[in-house]
Amino acid sequence: MYPNLLGISYLHTYGFLTGIAIVAAMYLATVLGRQSGIKEKHLNRLFFFGIVLGILGGRLLHVIQNYEYFLKNPSEILMINQGGLVIYGAIIMAIITWLTYIKMNKLPTMKTLDVLLTSLPLGLGIGRIGCFAAGCCYGYPILRADVPWYAIKFPERSDSIAPTDHYVFPSQLVDAAYNFLILAILLVFRKKFQKYNGQTSWLFLILYGTFRSISEIYRGDTDRGFVIQGYISTSQAISIPIVLFALYMLIFYKGDKFVTQNCNLKK
Repeated sequence: MYPNLLGISYLHTYGFLTGIAIVAAMYLATVLGRQSGIKEKHLNRLFFFGIVLGILGGRLLHVIQNYEYFLKNPSEILMINQGGLVIYGAIIMAIITWLTYIKMNKLPTMKTLDVLLTSLPLGLGIGRIGCFAAGCCYGYPILRADVPWYAIKFPERSDSIAPTDHYVFPSQLVDAAYNFLILAILLVFRKKFQKYNGQTSWLFLILYGTFRSISEIYRGDTDRGFVIQGYISTSQAISIPIVLFALYMLIFYKGDKFVTQNCNLKK
């Protein structure tokens, strides 16, 4: 809706808010890291590598979703400046990167992941506000005569990503709201209810996967990728196994007790 700051073409609101999102998430992770005894230098490196490889992961999943187009236009695969990043791809690649760094530097795995994944919804929420400003990830069309109060209509622009001839559901703002809600839940859970390292990480995966699956219902950008066209989107298909796995781990994972139990079973 406001793709450029102060009307200056090269000052993109999305990029500005993405920068704010990264700084805010890093600051929160630093605060939580101090409380958990994790050195700030490691958190800074984890965020740096997670961001760089996360962008590549987000682009890779976008290319996979639209492989037919990119097979015909391979020169555009690396044109990230034109858009085309899938959040789930970025999250998955970032987690893989984090686990690799954690293992290489012998950091406490689940304690470190708890810090990183607790701070992640803050960045995702601010990033979704950037989506709203850019007009991407827009909601389903609202075409009825009695337009509801929450409906929005993007202004007429030749470079608009969102449709400008009808009202749409404000999906980006709802996505931002549920990410901030997840953040609040995780912070409260960490402080009052967490008993073992890792529980916050599993809870994040459950909440994010659930909310993301629901949010796909009110999305209107049909080019986001579908496993079953019109019924199950790529993000929903990814969410289902992640939520089930995280739910299992949240119920049965008891830190060292879980590991010991498995070792005994193997013996």
